[in-house]
Amino acid sequence: ASVAAAAEGLVVSDEAYVDFGGESALPLVNEYPNLVVTRSFSKSFSLAGVRLGLVFGRPELVEELIKVKDSYNVSRFAIAAGIAALDDMEWMAANTAKVVRTRERVIGLLRRSGWKVGDSAANFFWLDCAEEGGRGVYERLRAEGVLVRFFDVPRLAGGVRITVGDDEQMDRLVALLNP
Repeated sequence: ASVAAAAEGLVVSDEAYVDFGGESALPLVNEYPNLVVTRSFSKSFSLAGVRLGLVFGRPELVEELIKVKDSYNVSRFAIAAGIAALDDMEWMAANTAKVVRTRERVIGLLRRSGWKVGDSAANFFWLDCAEEGGRGVYERLRAEGVLVRFFDVPRLAGGVRITVGDDEQMDRLVALLNP
């Protein structure tokens, strides 16, 4: 709220991961005329291939955004998928709840095994690989067919970003990390 109040220009709150445990700025849209909230169907609806999102804001602000968008940036398929997804919010809630349960279970297992794992409110978590290094863990897992994200930059090279998969995938990951 303080950012939107202090900013002279547009403020965008990216809520791609909000359904996994974050706090939404959506209630502030009516209070701040310069605030828009964006959401994605990629994460909590598991529709990454559809490349579809939503924007919430005051009508006059959204009208200005529409003026600068591409004419045909959303396919009919994407629109149909988005409508179907919004018509089944129960499925989305169950999907995100499952991801959160798996995430928390795996984080707990890794912590009990001595790994340093940050808290997460998303469909991924950060694994600190201090002893082996992020590259070492990345390469070891990749050799076993398990893909995680390694960022070869100084501040991030000491760990890997792990996206939460299904329980079987995550159990395999834990087993590979704890040989």
